[in-house]
Amino acid sequence: MDIDISQKQINKIGKKFRDNIHEDTDLDFLEKFRSTYDEIIVTTINNISEKLKKKIDKYIIVGRLKRTWSIIRKLQRKNNYGMDLTRMSDLAGLRIIISNIKIQDQVINFLNETFEVQKKYDYRDKDQPYRSVHLILKDKDYKLLEIQIRTIAQHTWADESESFGEHAKQGIYLKEIGEYLKILSNVTQKIDKDENVDQSTIDNEMFKFKSPINGKFVRLSKFFNNFKITNDKYKTKYYLVVYDSLDDSLVSEDEFYLDDKNEIYELYKHKTNILDENRFEIIFFVSSLGKQVLKITHPRFFASNQFINLTQNL
Repeated sequence: MDIDISQKQINKIGKKFRDNIHEDTDLDFLEKFRSTYDEIIVTTINNISEKLKKKIDKYIIVGRLKRTWSIIRKLQRKNNYGMDLTRMSDLAGLRIIISNIKIQDQVINFLNETFEVQKKYDYRDKDQPYRSVHLILKDKDYKLLEIQIRTIAQHTWADESESFGEHAKQGIYLKEIGEYLKILSNVTQKIDKDENVDQSTIDNEMFKFKSPINGKFVRLSKFFNNFKITNDKYKTKYYLVVYDSLDDSLVSEDEFYLDDKNEIYELYKHKTNILDENRFEIIFFVSSLGKQVLKITHPRFFASNQFINLTQNL
């Protein structure tokens, strides 16, 4: 999987995708180039897990590789025109979920002290619905890694937003959805600030129907509060998840040890070739805390009854 190629050549191929003049061989290269980022995920996730568990009692961390077609779509967005493939900061990413703002600040300080942080994006008090903190790290090979640090409340909003499709993350949605997400953002921000929230005063049909606080937020909180981190409980593994966005259902989960790296990439390539990317999401994860944590870091990929059963059995 190693690629002996210069940054200039990598960016040249990235521009071919941007201008939509790529060939099949370029797609193969992009998938191989993407796979080289798994090392920074595994190394960083193990490093963080080993040190962070000595500082805070509870956290959940998962890594993921950006989907191939998501990379291409990002290169082709007008507002990203001129972006080099090697400067794309979220080809590889980690998501850390914690309980509250105070712990969030502790984790951010820990990461600043431990790693070479290139950029920090603090969206918690911005005039926008999305709330989180993103840090961009750079490794010894100049590869970039994005770390998202979210509270349970912030994560509830983000997952609800993503359930409306990839365009929702860019603020592109129907007026009714926008109003619902804005209300939910205000509610989750109040939760993080320990302010009183009277849901009975919220006059929004979608909020009442979806009941995100009594439903998703409570379930995520219950899972998080019951999850226990123990030394050497898990080994870092790869996970390949296929989610059917049309049927809103989990299609498959495949689990691999790190030594089986080539097998999981071949399986990813095969599923990418046979499944419609407009319908199916094929996601590559790395976890040192087992498979169950995926159900809190990416709950919408798992059937609701599975998630409810899981939290009830904890």
